[in-house]
Amino acid sequence: MALQLRYPEEADFHSRSALDVTCHSTPPKITSAFVRWSHDVRRQHSNNGNISFTPNRLIIAAGPSASHLMEKIVAHTPESRVIGTIVLSTSKIVNTKFDSSPSAVCSIVSLSHESLAVISPGDIEENSTWEWIDAVMGSIHSQNVISLSTLMSVTFDEELHEVCSLQKLCTTSQGGEEKEVPVLALPRFITGVPAALLTYCEIRQKRCSAFVSLHHTSSTTAQIIKAFGPILHLVGVESTKPLDTYASSMNEVKSFEDLYI
Repeated sequence: MALQLRYPEEADFHSRSALDVTCHSTPPKITSAFVRWSHDVRRQHSNNGNISFTPNRLIIAAGPSASHLMEKIVAHTPESRVIGTIVLSTSKIVNTKFDSSPSAVCSIVSLSHESLAVISPGDIEENSTWEWIDAVMGSIHSQNVISLSTLMSVTFDEELHEVCSLQKLCTTSQGGEEKEVPVLALPRFITGVPAALLTYCEIRQKRCSAFVSLHHTSSTTAQIIKAFGPILHLVGVESTKPLDTYASSMNEVKSFEDLYI
């Protein structure tokens, strides 16, 4: 291949020293995650060095729409209470006031003696997913994990212009529960928190079901949430209120600062 030179001296390739970018490149950010328990939880477990819970069911709602669903479920569950938050070192510090609620952060909510919910309204970066999963599963030991998330599908599902579809992926130890929910088939795939949960639970032989609400770009939040209707009994919904009635999920907490004082 002919090499076009601007000047004759450029024929000497020694004059073309490569730029060493190793010394100028910024080091990768090391992400850490930890659980900050509420004052009541820390007081109840004051004699224990490490605070952990072992519920029969752990529900993890990741993303705005799935978190919106869980917030309504929490609001309709009288026994629910916020017991902690999960903090990433890369997360922005939320500007709070004394009358603010922790709905803007990743919250750990006790639904009952048998169920805990982790509600993450913001998107977790791919590079921080495993640190986040380790923080959750390291403090909450449950053999039955339920993941709620959404997935936009435009190319493969033209029928989703009018209606959303609930589909699932499960670990091998989960069995054949919820047979009425179809399996998420190729060429679709999931990433982020649901994919990491399935991998984590499969390696440790835990039961995990990842339920995904397939939707279109024109789908409304109400349509996306309505698709989760067939599995509401799995998350322990016991309410006479309609699910589409808006309510704040964090009314039981007087302020965001209650978690840290």
